[in-house]
Amino acid sequence: MPADPVRQELETRAQRAMFSYAIFRWESAVIIGVTILLAFLYPEPFPWWRWYYWLILGAVSEALIVFTSITDAQTSERVVAGMFREAHNPREIRSDTYRKLVERAFDYQSRIDKAVDEVESGSLRDRLERADRGVADWVSQIFLLAKRLDKYVQNDVIAEDMKAVPLAIKNLDARYKLEDSASVQAELLRALRQKRAQWDNLKQLKDTMEGAETRLETTLTALGTIYSQVLLARAKSSEGATAEGLAEDIREQVASLQDVIATMDEVLNY
Repeated sequence: MPADPVRQELETRAQRAMFSYAIFRWESAVIIGVTILLAFLYPEPFPWWRWYYWLILGAVSEALIVFTSITDAQTSERVVAGMFREAHNPREIRSDTYRKLVERAFDYQSRIDKAVDEVESGSLRDRLERADRGVADWVSQIFLLAKRLDKYVQNDVIAEDMKAVPLAIKNLDARYKLEDSASVQAELLRALRQKRAQWDNLKQLKDTMEGAETRLETTLTALGTIYSQVLLARAKSSEGATAEGLAEDIREQVASLQDVIATMDEVLNY
């Protein structure tokens, strides 16, 4: 399975961040400072020593620091996780309900990562890791869905229109039935059609958002189910087929959420 785009992008950014971290970490500063001091204060501590040997030794030491920093798996995972959380900050969501759902998704993700890390090396571990790579993209889609729902519920104009438009339709219809002037009736009828079209759009938007909210809740439940299945596969220690099924379930969840978000974007005119 190809790496999911979210994690792949974050890992690329993390590599650059880790390289910068390796260059500017305090150990690097110490090595550079000591190298310069030794080259100037003790250029030839031994008859066979040359001052530029200090520079070579310092360069080798610095290269080792950079190499070990970049290739350290735990550091890489920690940096990727931190960058992912920064790019999907639940605090950006004003609604308590949606923010808590996103935070729960992050909790499931961290628990799944931890459960996979605790599996002994082998074919099962490899399969579970491949499945786990899709979880980041899944949580990313949950965050994007929650953001759109949050934007909808925070939209005061839509909230006001949901209350005002039905009343306006009722008033226009009453005026139309009582009006004697044909020209005024024509204007009222035109206004009625526009308001009814607006109301139809508002109802479609409301139905879409309610469906998306239900989808957010069900996909979070599915994520919790995946966590339980990972624990079960870990306990049995030989469920390779189960691990492959998890990967397929995750891909389907991500694709489904992408479709929901695309529909929401069309309705919201994003």
